Amino acid sequence: MGLAGEAGPEAIMPLQRGADGRLGVAGGGGAVNVTFNVTASDARSFTQSEAEVSAMLLRAVRRGSRSA
Repeated sequence: MGLAGEAGPEAIMPLQRGADGRLGVAGGGGAVNVTFNVTASDARSFTQSEAEVSAMLLRAVRRGSRSA
């Protein structure tokens, strides 16, 4: 008896056989849109949140780059 697995996150993805007979992940490769909605009571509070918004955008881009 044995146990197998992978470290870290896993995904269940649809597979499709290509015209050349090779098996691969179906779809993907499309554009990704990231939208941030910021609500601030004044310009100063918006400016203070700029670093946080920048960090969230950087994390989203890095996550997308790992998937490519």
